[in-house]
Parts: sequence; structure tokens; C-alpha cells
Amino acid sequence: MTTLLRDGPIDPAVVTEVARRCLDRPSAEVTTWSIEPVAFVPVSITTTGVDRIHGEAADGGKTLTWSAFIKSVHSIRLWPMFEIVVPAFMQAQVAAQPWRTEAELYTSSLPAVLPDGFRMPRAYQVEDVGPEHVRLWLEDLDEAFPVWDDTRYARAAGLLGRLGGRCAPDRAPADLRHVTAPHLSLVTEGPLAHLTLPALAADATWAHPLIARAVDPALRHDLAVLAKRVPAWVERLDRLPRVFAHGDACPQNLLATRDDPDAFVAIDWGGFAGFGPVGADLAQLLAGRAHTGELRTGDLPRVHAAIAAAYTDGLRAEGLDIDPAEVAAGATGTLLLRTGFTALPLELLSREPTEELAALFRSRAGLARFIADLALAAG
Repeated sequence: MTTLLRDGPIDPAVVTEVARRCLDRPSAEVTTWSIEPVAFVPVSITTTGVDRIHGEAADGGKTLTWSAFIKSVHSIRLWPMFEIVVPAFMQAQVAAQPWRTEAELYTSSLPAVLPDGFRMPRAYQVEDVGPEHVRLWLEDLDEAFPVWDDTRYARAAGLLGRLGGRCAPDRAPADLRHVTAPHLSLVTEGPLAHLTLPALAADATWAHPLIARAVDPALRHDLAVLAKRVPAWVERLDRLPRVFAHGDACPQNLLATRDDPDAFVAIDWGGFAGFGPVGADLAQLLAGRAHTGELRTGDLPRVHAAIAAAYTDGLRAEGLDIDPAEVAAGATGTLLLRTGFTALPLELLSREPTEELAALFRSRAGLARFIADLALAAG
């Protein structure tokens, strides 16, 4: 049996409790288990790793199989790059982005107030393994992979709107009212200001063949114009009504299961989860599959319109009547600040310029163009 993870040893008593809850058999006894690391690209600076644990248990003369996912999260201070990145920015991250948010949400009233058709994975155990490490022992989903067509996009947006509507600040359960999404200034005054915008201002960036062959002639100018409007967009978002949001509601985080493929199981509730500008969840919903090239540039306007309407309908279904223009502002501003300037994958410019990579740059250039047009039209 594997008895050690990246963040420390495994307690067999915790394994037994997790297996019992997974099987819904309080007297089951674990007989074997093994752990397999899950391959993933570590996007969050607070995620230590993800592993799958599975094994057998005995109960009532029966041998039963069980499995779960272990997501290990840690304090931002333990991120390997912490000492390298701009110190003032990292200290602001520590102060403004509580790394325990996801663990707290799994043990809060949030799972009970989510709208029908939208749920979190079952949390079998939230285990503190030190002052700056937590393990989330979560349901191992029997995942399905439905097509993300207009209907599925609209259904997801409608449920995100319902979440925001029933968890507006004056009606959210008491244990959720303090959960505020990190302020977008952490993005705009951190990696955007220190890395992305300087790269976009460099002539060499736009002269690179992967960029030059993908973008339209006006994109550099338009992104430069929008870069000057970043502070105004941050202030504009601050003035919008606040609702509770998932914070990273990209399709990759809205899973489906074989027993209920039309519903959504939302994972990764860290990052920007909490109260934020109305409409903010639409940004990642639109950008997620556009980032990978699965959502084609030509489909962006249609999907964008569909999710905005469905989200607004979801708010109203919960009795929250918000001006659609405010929803649009929240979606556009969040999309610009979190995705617009990083849509071009500058981090890939050093790779061998294959046709596949060139196709990705063309797709991402289309995403950048779409977001720039939205933001410019919004003023």
C-alpha cells in the first residue's frame, strides 16, 4: 500500500472513514488500497497535486470496491515560485486569496443550496495535514462526456445565474456571506502588469511568425488601447451588483456523469469562488473551450449571446431582477481582464512552430479579437 503523498503520510483511519462514506457502509473494513497520481497541468498555485485512491473493503461477508479522488491544496507561501515572483505581489496574494476557500466551501451550506441540476462532488473528508496543507477526499465521478452544444452552454449559464440569484448578499446562507472572490487587481497589478502587458508592448512579440501570421493588423493597437483602460474596468466591475460565483466555471470544470449526463458537477471551487461582479461566471464559461480551440471563433458570438440571456433568466428565476447591461458589463470586464490579454499563448512562442501550434495561435487570435471587440464596444 502507498502510505505517503506529496504533503505527508496517509492516515489509515482516514482511508477507512473515506471508504465507508464512499460505500455508504459504516461498518466496512478496508482490506487493500493503492494510489495513482492523476496527470494534470498545475494551473492553480495552491494545488499540490491530485491522486486517485481505490481499493477493496469487506462488509457483511461481501468484498466491495471503492475509489475516491484526493486533491491536496496548500498555502500560497508553499508555491515553488513564491520567492522568485515580485515580492509585493506575492504578499498581496497571501493576504487576499485565502487558500482554504475550497475546503471551507465543501464543508459549508453551499452544497445544499445549489440549484437542481448543479452540484459539487461528494466530499468524504476534509483533512488538515499540517498548518498549511489540506486534503480533500472527493467523489470519484463516473464521468460522461456530452457534447457542448448551444443547449448545454445555455443550461450551464442558467444554473450559474440561479446560483447567483439565490446567493445574492442579502439572501445567502450566513456561512457563505464572508466568502469574497479575490479582487481582480491581483491579476491586473500582478502577472498582467509585470509579464503580459510588457510582452504585448514588445515589437519582437508581434514580429514572431506564429503571431504575425495569426493576428489581424489592428489587434496590437486595440489591445494597447484596452491596456490603458484596465484601471477603469476594475473600477467599473467594483460598482456592479455582487452575487456568489463559482469563479472558474469553464466547461472543463463543469463535468457530467453517466447516470445524469444533462446535469453538471462543478469542481475546482478555489481561485475566484465567492461574491464577485454579476455576470463574471460567464467569462470562463465562454473562454474555456475557446482556449483549447474546441469552440471555434465563428461560434463565439452565438454562444456569447445565448449564455448571457440564459444567465439573466436564471437570476430572474430566483427573484433577482438585474439589468442585462450590468450582466454584460460583468461578463465583458472579467473576460477582458482574465483572458483578453492572455488569449494569445505567448508562453508557447519558444516551441517548434508546427502546423498544429500555428492552428492554435490562429484560434486564440480569433478569441483575442472577439474579446477586444466586445470590450471596445462597451467603452
